[in-house]
Formats: sequence, structure tokens, C-alpha cells
Amino acid sequence: MAVSVEYVKQRYSYNPETGDITNRKTGRVGRTKRTDGRTSYLTIAVKRRPVFAHRLAWALHYGEWPNGQIDHIDRDGMNN
Repeated sequence: MAVSVEYVKQRYSYNPETGDITNRKTGRVGRTKRTDGRTSYLTIAVKRRPVFAHRLAWALHYGEWPNGQIDHIDRDGMNN
């Protein structure tokens, strides 16, 4: 990930209770559905590039980008 965690923390907030990722400037919750053929995932545009919302939530919550592959424990790619 070329974008720093500091950058995303300045621009987005994460609510672990709801899974919502909110743009700090606009107040909007960003959500775009992306399907890989088998599973749908939410993506959020960061510097105009799609980032899986679950990876962004991890970075915002833990303060670092996940190392390797992560996925949803309940296999529902539409929640975070």
C-alpha cells in the first residue's frame, strides 16, 4: 500500500461498532460494491484508487496496513 496510515487517519474515521468508514471532510460514509465473481466486497476510493474497506478498517483500527491477506470472519464481504 503506497498510502500511509497517517494519511488515511487524517482523512477517514472508523467506527468498529458499525463498521462504517467516514470521510472526515465530507462526513459521508464511502461504500462501493466490488464483486470478484464469487464474493462482493466494499471498496473506498483513497487518492482515487479503490481500497478494500476491510483493509482500510484494519489500518484505521490497528494503525498499520495488514500484512498479507485478510478476510471477514463471517465471510460477508459487505460488513467490516
